[in-house]
Amino acid sequence: METKLLIESENKNWYLQDTINNQLIFLPGPLKSIFENKGQESSKDGYYFKKYLFLNEKLRSGTKISDIYSSRLSARFVKEQLINTKQITFEVTDNCNLNCSYCAYGELYNDYDERKHKNLKFGYAKRLIDYLADLWNSNEYPSTHKSIAIGFYGGEPLLNMALIKKIISYLEDKIPSNIKLLYAMTTNGVLLDKYTGYLVSKNFNLAISLDGDFTNNDFRIDKSGVNRYSEIYSHVKEIESQYPDFFEANVNFMSVLHTKNSIPDIVSYFKKEFNKIPMISEVNPIGIHPSKVKDFNEIFRNKRENLKNVDNYSALQEDLFIGDPDINSLMYYLHSFTGNVIKDYLGLYTKSERLFKFYFLE
Repeated sequence: METKLLIESENKNWYLQDTINNQLIFLPGPLKSIFENKGQESSKDGYYFKKYLFLNEKLRSGTKISDIYSSRLSARFVKEQLINTKQITFEVTDNCNLNCSYCAYGELYNDYDERKHKNLKFGYAKRLIDYLADLWNSNEYPSTHKSIAIGFYGGEPLLNMALIKKIISYLEDKIPSNIKLLYAMTTNGVLLDKYTGYLVSKNFNLAISLDGDFTNNDFRIDKSGVNRYSEIYSHVKEIESQYPDFFEANVNFMSVLHTKNSIPDIVSYFKKEFNKIPMISEVNPIGIHPSKVKDFNEIFRNKRENLKNVDNYSALQEDLFIGDPDINSLMYYLHSFTGNVIKDYLGLYTKSERLFKFYFLE
């Protein structure tokens, strides 16, 4: 289970470590109690949680991104953002070896994006890398980062592993030695057995899409309508067996909630099989094609309602923590509208915040 860390400063201020975005969030006033009590209406902090929900909705509906950034978008500002980018993601292919019923690019949606088996051309990736490398190697703009996350996405990225290897080789030749490259990939796991050695050698962070056991994966089928759970499970177990340290540190899971599973199903399965808690999301409810509304309703399940209608709600909240919909919404509010976000522990080291105490929420 992931660590939930609260930090208390010398001045009795409290901070929460956001383990998903790797940042620290200042918790003013009663917000610390809201986090500790998971925002339960029955707690003494229910009033504050209701107030937060009200303010959150008002701010979300009234804030314009253009108003925030219009005065800052100079050419220099853009280049400074590029040179300090923390992540680059390459969509290496639009091809996929699965045909998931709820796919965000699938037929459920108005903007259905037909997969045309297109691959990213290396020349396009090279052009971007060359441009950024020139910035990184120049002294014209300030650079503060020490690492960059390089993500590979699809489609199914493992279908174009040759390009991934080529991009990595080129990056490692061009990037200044003081910048560390961190590799990440979102994969359905069907082809993991073919490339495990390379992924481990490059210390990839893997996000594997899996919705639970065989029945829970009934919407994750290939183009022949076959549920590929068994082989994916086998590949993941092989990684866990052969590379236990890599598995523990680098392998995580992403699950979609739908009518073939539930949050208790998902959490129980991953804790038992892999001692992990996955990220759980709903099927995207936005942009459903009018002719597919019935199909969507046969798949969709609301995360908050599903969680609050189970018997062991408190235990599940403890497992999910930041993944809990109430906590997740609260963190979105803090990130978006308060500015009380610190990017690393050094950001706490000011004259007024020199000493910290660390507390674990368990």
